[in-house]
Amino acid sequence: MIKLPLTSALVLGALALPALAQDNPLQKYLEVPGAMTTLPVEAAKEPWSLQFSRDARAAFENFHYQMGGDHALYYNQNLSEMLPTAYSSPHPEYIPLERAIDDSIGESVRWTTSEGEMPLSEYIVHPNHRLQGMMMIH
Repeated sequence: MIKLPLTSALVLGALALPALAQDNPLQKYLEVPGAMTTLPVEAAKEPWSLQFSRDARAAFENFHYQMGGDHALYYNQNLSEMLPTAYSSPHPEYIPLERAIDDSIGESVRWTTSEGEMPLSEYIVHPNHRLQGMMMIH
């Protein structure tokens, strides 16, 4: 087994990245404008430019939406315009679910992210992640 200093291993690893990118089966989908995450979720608080809206609508298809990139922010705000929708009538008798919120879940459930491990309570509000809501029913 050959042992390399850490810096040599990092340099050699960086040289291999372009080859890996070419072998990535998702590469062609990631190259579509709007598929990558370049905007923070807060960008959705401002109106989209006309050109961004047109580009997002022109690129819409299920897999592009699932990529979770910048266009997905637009799609989530306008989903009823992007996908066929229908009104579902509520049950005539309102039956509320019991609420038994367990705050300890926010600290005990942990996610491994590029920033390291973090509890669910931090992950759901972190600006680098696209989680917009979570519901746990047991």
